Amino acid sequence: MNTQEKPYVLPGKTDSNTAMLRLERNNQNLSFLREKLSSYVCEPRTLKLFERKEMLKDRLEGMCSSNQELINSLKKRTMLFTDPMEIIREQRQALLELEQNVLDYIGLAKVH
Repeated sequence: MNTQEKPYVLPGKTDSNTAMLRLERNNQNLSFLREKLSSYVCEPRTLKLFERKEMLKDRLEGMCSSNQELINSLKKRTMLFTDPMEIIREQRQALLELEQNVLDYIGLAKVH
């Protein structure tokens, strides 16, 4: 059994159902991150941690809004982008980066 993580690859076709599934999965991941960040275990104990948590919350909210806008555009078929899958790939990369930042913050919050 291979335990290596496979890279996130989107299918070649720009099927709106595939795109919608990816965006819904992003929404689930964002909700999970929001819950983790709101946990009492993650309460900041220093000014620097408080500022970092606020920055992460703002980025989470911005990403949630952006993701919802993409979902609405796909549902209404008003996507103005030439390649919606490229936009979704970029969003996924930003989500992975944000997820790592939240996990780093949680680690710091637990030790302070």
